[in-house]
Amino acid sequence: MPMDLSVAEKLLLLCQSPDKNGLSVPGFHLPYGIIASLMTDLAYSGHISEKERKVVIVNKNPDKASVLSDITETIRESQKRRSMKSWVQRLAMSSGRFRRAIQDELERKGLLRIERKKFLGIISYRKTWLRGHKTQKSLVNTLAGAVRHPDLALPPSDLRLLGIVLVCQLHETLGLDSAKDQESLDSATYRILSEDSTMRSLAQIINETDMATGQIPSTVNQAAFYQLNSSS
Repeated sequence: MPMDLSVAEKLLLLCQSPDKNGLSVPGFHLPYGIIASLMTDLAYSGHISEKERKVVIVNKNPDKASVLSDITETIRESQKRRSMKSWVQRLAMSSGRFRRAIQDELERKGLLRIERKKFLGIISYRKTWLRGHKTQKSLVNTLAGAVRHPDLALPPSDLRLLGIVLVCQLHETLGLDSAKDQESLDSATYRILSEDSTMRSLAQIINETDMATGQIPSTVNQAAFYQLNSSS
């Protein structure tokens, strides 16, 4: 990858429409994906870890001005130790401000153009446009290739990103079709869920949310869970 990007930045770059304002996919599950990607960035940079299935802060502070610092402070100030699943669910309710902070960073890196506006001069909103077309295309090719060619090795951070994309049903960002690529999607999701407890927690959140809101749970997640349960 030509530019050093966090998992959260890559996720939002993937989800940005290549030629229109805003996202290229429905964002129903994106809040959970955003938080999972930020928690991944914190874990991979050594700021948090898991102990006895609970998230704990490691004595290494992120940049005080960063979105990661906001999350570590929230975890640090909590009177209760929580699991990764619990933190993803709780923080997803504030995902809008985290998404804006990530978009701001993408703008600083020249990958996004943001138009900041006000409705009736009072209510702030923004429009986002892709600038980093080559970077987005490279990401798409890398992750889609890993789905279609299982022997293709990915760095741990990109493997986690792929897991978030698949579990949150954002595979259309990779040009993958649920019908034509179903077998490859099921296989890739199963491999990731069988090896990554954080992705299993995220898949549980997505399926529980779908059921609670009357939506049909992801067929990709269902197939992967069925395979996991059958093999255990």
